[in-house]
Amino acid sequence: MLSSASGAEARWRVLYEDGLDAFEARDLGKALQDFQDAIVERRTGFEKAVASIAAVSESAEAKHSKDSIHAFIETKAKTILFAREISSIHASAAGSLLAEAEALKARNPDRLQSNFLEALISVLDARGEEALRGSLERLEEEARLLKAFPEAEYGLGKVFLAEGELKLAAAQFERALSMAASLEIPEGRSEFLDSLASVQKSLGDLIAYEATLRQELMDLSPFGEKEAFLRQAMERSLVNEGFDTFARLYRIDEIRVSKPAAELGEYLLRRGRSQAVIHLAISANAVITRALTEIRRKEPSYQYIGLHDLASALRRQSGLEEWTEKSGLWKCLYYLAEALAAQPVAQASKELFLELSSMENAGAWAAASRQALLRKDGKPSIFP
Repeated sequence: MLSSASGAEARWRVLYEDGLDAFEARDLGKALQDFQDAIVERRTGFEKAVASIAAVSESAEAKHSKDSIHAFIETKAKTILFAREISSIHASAAGSLLAEAEALKARNPDRLQSNFLEALISVLDARGEEALRGSLERLEEEARLLKAFPEAEYGLGKVFLAEGELKLAAAQFERALSMAASLEIPEGRSEFLDSLASVQKSLGDLIAYEATLRQELMDLSPFGEKEAFLRQAMERSLVNEGFDTFARLYRIDEIRVSKPAAELGEYLLRRGRSQAVIHLAISANAVITRALTEIRRKEPSYQYIGLHDLASALRRQSGLEEWTEKSGLWKCLYYLAEALAAQPVAQASKELFLELSSMENAGAWAAASRQALLRKDGKPSIFP
């Protein structure tokens, strides 16, 4: 959901919110129209804003202001307002550029570069003052970015998906991703990638599916390019010392990594690729890290000892055991044990199977682990 910094909401924002409401109510036709209208409304509005800012940037006052929005506004204000009026505006704005721009526009809309102030207010409303860093150049850059509306483009993709138009949905999700620089909340890119990967899997385009999951993980810790050494250390700990030691040593605070890491881990495992180990391990660790945070809200001194102790702690807190199961922890751990079975040192796999086999929480994955322990040929038996 997009936030609004000013009292009067922009029409594109209202249309977008209406589209979300219509989609929630399964009124797909209205949602489609609202999202399309929001895209057009925003593009039109910010094209006008860009033109207004660009025109002002070429003025003598802008050049004299040395790229400073504040200095430019102050220069223009001094040409038409008394000093006491400017002081009054500064006092009432209390340091807020948005409040100052709104006050100046209300004070003298015809003479004080009204179009520029309107553009400035629109960008501040959508982006906030920090994004501009007081720069006229940045103001124009942000206005150009805001011509795109990735959130609404993504909304169109969700409508296509709900209508069963998978290829259209995939194309629309890719379009939204191409505009990710314009997102109000940059983290929303993960949701776009997650949805795209899901559609690619449904379409059977597994090469694209793998590539999208890898792209999503690259944005998340600890899968960045600079964290390769950390991943290697984590995998060594896991293979040589077992899962419980690994889980005690490392914490993955980014819960968003869990789903794509688990999906890619399972995909790699089913294809006999050793990278499955670290992906599945990180996914499980992320869920455990979040579970520990929740456990400690009621039991501040709780420390992770092992999976059995964690399972007991989960049962003591209403809803947390169910959340952990829905997060796919036990399934992920089973697949991890299968992936570890292919390692030169398979002891970590046997230990993990043993732990899972006797855990009530693990349900069907406990039963699968018991069967795995009975295998004599060493072949994996991955359950759906």
